Formats: sequence, structure tokens, C-alpha cells
Amino acid sequence: RGTAYLVPLLYPAVLGVSAAQSGNLLIPMMAALAMGSAFASKLLMRVRKSLFLSGAAFARMVVEMILTAGTAPGTSHWIPAVVLVLVGAAMGVIYPMSTSVVQHAVPPQSVSSGTSQVQFWRMMAGPVSLAVLGAILSAKMTGAISTRLAGISLPSRLSSALAANARSGLDASAIARLRSTVPSGDAGAFDHAVLAIRSGLAVSLDTLFLSTAGVVAVAVVCSLLLREVPLGASAASRPAEASEGRDNSELEKESTT
Repeated sequence: RGTAYLVPLLYPAVLGVSAAQSGNLLIPMMAALAMGSAFASKLLMRVRKSLFLSGAAFARMVVEMILTAGTAPGTSHWIPAVVLVLVGAAMGVIYPMSTSVVQHAVPPQSVSSGTSQVQFWRMMAGPVSLAVLGAILSAKMTGAISTRLAGISLPSRLSSALAANARSGLDASAIARLRSTVPSGDAGAFDHAVLAIRSGLAVSLDTLFLSTAGVVAVAVVCSLLLREVPLGASAASRPAEASEGRDNSELEKESTT
């Protein structure tokens, strides 16, 4: 979830698109997440090996995060957009599946508690992962940008303006306005500086996506090591087991009386 919050930085900061276009490019990812959830809910009733399905979804997310990490200045806008659509579809499969697996794994009287625990830890994971990934990005970004700007000489006014804009994600309209004020003799150096900053941000975001891929790879292993819970059979058999238990207890009471 933390990666989803930082994905919007990829479009304006690295690819140079506007904030409005960046939001439009995220719509397919959110739509894929919603459709993936609806598809997974129906698929869970047909597939007996639910852990294999979740492991496959996690494994696909690992590959997609690695592909997203290859985004650099000049990459087509649609390449990360397509990859992120696949990420959204995988997340849409994982969300309802994790809830359903927990509901079938706990005793019937604890279903509400188990479901609330899933929702609680899922909501907690977003802010925590966002804080961790934000700290990694901040630490990595400063060094990456400074290294790439070391050989480029710009007037102090432009250097300060670029540094401030880099911290806010390299807004395309702000860069264009700043570019219009650059003297013709410094235009080439300014363009090189913008490209250097975008490259530094791309490397920093690559670190985030690769770190996320490593965490998701651990989730693949964990999902395959869990005990398999037959979803359809478990849900259908529990009422029968409960009623059978009540019948047996009633018979025991009658025999004692």
C-alpha cells in the first residue's frame, strides 16, 4: 500500500508529465484493483488451492515491481501505466483472498474478530510502509541528485530554484516557467540539470520498487508455507458440524435424565 502512495511521484518527477495527467494515468490501476477484487471473489469459490492462487498473485507483483524499477527519463508513459494496471489487478486478487482465508481459518464464533484484525493491520500497513519508504527515498534522493549535479555549473538562483522544485517532485509547469526565465547561455546547462535531477529521482524510486519487490518475495514464501484451508468445503461443513454437535449434546442430556 505504501508503494501506491509513492507511485504518483514516478510520472511528474521522472517522466515529466503534469499532475493532472499523472492522476489520469493512475485511474486504470485503481479500476484494475476494483475489477480484480470482483474477479477474485468469484474465483475463490471455484479454486480449491487458494494459497497457490495468492502465491501466484504475489509472485506476479514481484515481477511487476522489478519492471517498474526500470523506469527512466524518456520511458514511454504507457509502459509503467500498463505495469501498474497489472499491479492493481494483483492487489485486487490478494485483498479479498486474505480476508476470506482468515474467515475460514478461525472458528465460526471468531469470524468477526478475525476480519477486524485483517482490516486493522491492513490499514496500519499503509502509513507505516509509507513512512519507511519515504525515509528511504529522502536518504537516497539527496545523494543521487548531488552526485549527478556535481559537474553542472548553474547560477545560484537557478540551482536553488531547481533544488526546491526537486523536493516537491519536479512539477512540469513550474519547470517550464523557470525554463522561460533562463538566459540563452544557460539553457543547455539548465536542461542537463533537470535531466540529472530526474535521473537521480528515478534511481531513488528504483530503490523503493526493488525494496518492495523483496518484501513481496517474502510474502510469496510465507503464503506457500501456510496451511491450506479448503474455502468452499470449510464454509459448507461448519454449520453441519455445529448442528451435529448440538444434536449430540441434546442426546447426552436426554440419556442422563
